[in-house]
Amino acid sequence: MLGNRSFFKIIAAPFHSNHRRALIKSFNIYTKPFPNLWRYLTGKGEYPYQPKIKTPIGILQPMLFTHHDLLTINEIFCREDYKSGNDSKIVCDIGSNIGLSALYFLSRSADSFCYLFEPVPMNIERMKINLRGFENRYQIDESAVSDVNGEVEFGIESTGRYGGMNSDLQTKIKVKTKSINDVIGSILEKHEFIDVVKIDTEGSELKLLKSIDNNRIKRIKKIFLEAELSSEEIPESFNLFQYGPIAVLTNKSS
Repeated sequence: MLGNRSFFKIIAAPFHSNHRRALIKSFNIYTKPFPNLWRYLTGKGEYPYQPKIKTPIGILQPMLFTHHDLLTINEIFCREDYKSGNDSKIVCDIGSNIGLSALYFLSRSADSFCYLFEPVPMNIERMKINLRGFENRYQIDESAVSDVNGEVEFGIESTGRYGGMNSDLQTKIKVKTKSINDVIGSILEKHEFIDVVKIDTEGSELKLLKSIDNNRIKRIKKIFLEAELSSEEIPESFNLFQYGPIAVLTNKSS
């Protein structure tokens, strides 16, 4: 085992196109790629840790609190799970965690804006650290997003990466939930379209997608969610592209 991965898994990784693409991209993203690659593969190194990453608006230094955050940086900035350009101006980020996905969206251009939804207090504090300097370009709602408004038990663990509603984690907190239709609707009251909706809710992604009202979903240009989808499970107005663990839905009219 190396960094909680079997040697077989490490050897096989370059043969998967998304892992190979992430490895190649990492040499362009990190100012010092080899120390980050060592940390990524071995799981070693002290935290908090701040790698320097290159973005369209300059070099940023996100604060990583565990090795799991380095995995997230790799997925978002190197593997480009939520690949977006400078036309992604209005973003709804559901399950914002410690703000690394928000940092990606905000760094695509100098005038993008993110609506962020994250219910875990520890993650929110860490998110604010990672988004220093962007305070006028994001809005945090300390709620979980569900199909209904209310309150639920939300599982949490020490890394902050894997918690969620209906979780079997032993440690739970009570969190407020907001209906995804209310969330999308409130943003559309301010903007004609939402360029990107990202949904990462540890298991309820498809349920949320199916809950979005048809009149609202027509005004979303692109949706990213962690789910395996079939064409029968997506709205008729969208095309589906399955990118590894990420389903990418693009509005046919965009």
